[in-house]
Amino acid sequence: MKPLYSDDLAAAICERLASGETLTSICRAEGMPAPRTVREWSRDNSEFGKAYRQAMESGCHALLDETLDIADNKNEPADSRKLRIWARHELAARKRPDLFGKMVKMEHTGADGGPMKHESTVTLDPGEAYRRLLNPDA
Repeated sequence: MKPLYSDDLAAAICERLASGETLTSICRAEGMPAPRTVREWSRDNSEFGKAYRQAMESGCHALLDETLDIADNKNEPADSRKLRIWARHELAARKRPDLFGKMVKMEHTGADGGPMKHESTVTLDPGEAYRRLLNPDA
């Protein structure tokens, strides 16, 4: 039987997410719901959904903060450190691609940030317009 939603359980999950722990590892603990259940809660409960998204973002920051400690640990082989740092960067990029991803988003806007204005003018004499109307493939 899956645990029922409670504010205390939701807060505990968010606290652990914010520290950088993965949802999968949190949900392995005794008395915790399945990851799918937590995701459903975040979708169906707007208050928890907002807290969940903020916790995920904080968790990404925590993961990235760990990378400096890993990089500075000279007792670990360089290849191992590189892999651990890469894994944290990838996880953060996949959890929050809008903040930590590698894709650059470019938007074009019109005057004062408004929509772009597109205008085109086609001039046809009446005979040509009538011919195209009768035979559009010509």
